[in-house]
Amino acid sequence: MAHSPPSTPPTPQFPPHNTPRTWLLTTALSPLSLLLMPELLNHGDYVAALVPEPSAPSHHGQDDGEDRLRDELQRMTMEMGHEMGRRFWAVGCGGSRNSTAQREAAIATVVKGWGRVDVLLCCSSEALVGTVQELSTPSTRPLISDQFDSNLFGPVEMIKAVLPTMRAQKRGHVIVVTGITGHIGTPGLGMYCAAQWGLEGFCDSLAYEVAPFNIKVTIVQPNMEVNILTNRITFAPAMPEYTSAPSHTLLEETIHALLAIGGHPNPPSRHIVGHDAVASVKEKLQSTTEEMEEFEEVATGVDFKR
Repeated sequence: MAHSPPSTPPTPQFPPHNTPRTWLLTTALSPLSLLLMPELLNHGDYVAALVPEPSAPSHHGQDDGEDRLRDELQRMTMEMGHEMGRRFWAVGCGGSRNSTAQREAAIATVVKGWGRVDVLLCCSSEALVGTVQELSTPSTRPLISDQFDSNLFGPVEMIKAVLPTMRAQKRGHVIVVTGITGHIGTPGLGMYCAAQWGLEGFCDSLAYEVAPFNIKVTIVQPNMEVNILTNRITFAPAMPEYTSAPSHTLLEETIHALLAIGGHPNPPSRHIVGHDAVASVKEKLQSTTEEMEEFEEVATGVDFKR
């Protein structure tokens, strides 16, 4: 399935959409990745994507279709022509909870073959569905730990691993796919939202730290992507007092956004995808502003006189 790396691609000169970019995706096994990778290759870009070893079956989650995704990846690679195939690389990275050594080895492999990483796309995600109370028992603590490992600490560690390469290049673009759940709390997704909010806070801080090295950071927020953009959905043991239902989104909108902003010299710090998502975030920001204005006198009244 993996292809031998080609010779080092030409160094891109912005605007990036007229020259090839070298992408590193944190997973090849997601519907988002499988739709995005052919688009990038058709554009002339170089694409490396991490492929974890098969995971153990989940006792709590629904069938995540991992076998189907692996079959789709194999079909995609078999249908590639020689020219496109030489610009794609499936990089083995151990399990889904890969170690620091595995992450660094994967990045080193890409850099050795292609010379650089222009865009890191963090697109691995899992969703834990359950109310806060349903996730308050000792038996559900491992589910919460897995949620933060996959959606917060996993991307954080991958970003940390690629930063030395981007600093040495004096350029780079880190794109993190979260969702409007990083902006708006959602019933039944308390832990999922908490992990997304944590990741976005990390990215906001990181953006200031890496700006002197010409490294950009963008958060892409599609609409509710629970069923489609995540690799796995895990359900907490249900309580009859609560009900929850995941929502859906269109992958095409997110694909278009990623193609447009990846490697851009002046990308947005946040890019909200889709009309419904924009409307929801606007409503949230408006209500936050109205509340702040209503209590502004109380808020500023605590300031010490200077």
